[in-house]
Amino acid sequence: MEFLEIREEEYTKFRDQYKEKNFWQSLEMAKMRKNSNPSWDYQCVALKDGDTIKASAVLVSLPVFMGKKLYMSLRGFLIDYDALDLVEAFLTELKIYLNEHDCLYFRTDPYIDYQDHDLN
Repeated sequence: MEFLEIREEEYTKFRDQYKEKNFWQSLEMAKMRKNSNPSWDYQCVALKDGDTIKASAVLVSLPVFMGKKLYMSLRGFLIDYDALDLVEAFLTELKIYLNEHDCLYFRTDPYIDYQDHDLN
């Protein structure tokens, strides 16, 4: 598998077919941040197996200190969180990517249930 930046069209196509998507994970949200403050930037990244995207995310970034950047993945990644090998591979490659791109701090808040609730 290969971790790389992908085109916006590829990301949008993958996101649109993904069942547990969220507006925060959209390109529109990343573009809205950039339009409100030009210092913000964004990249679409993915873990691909051949031509098939297995996991993806939009990373928004902001320069914060001496060329270092704050990176965020709003509401987490588009990934099957139950496939632990896939999550581990994605996070391992993401760490390498962030280190190569002057990341000072990375924040994410995955869109997954912390605990199941019922009426009781």
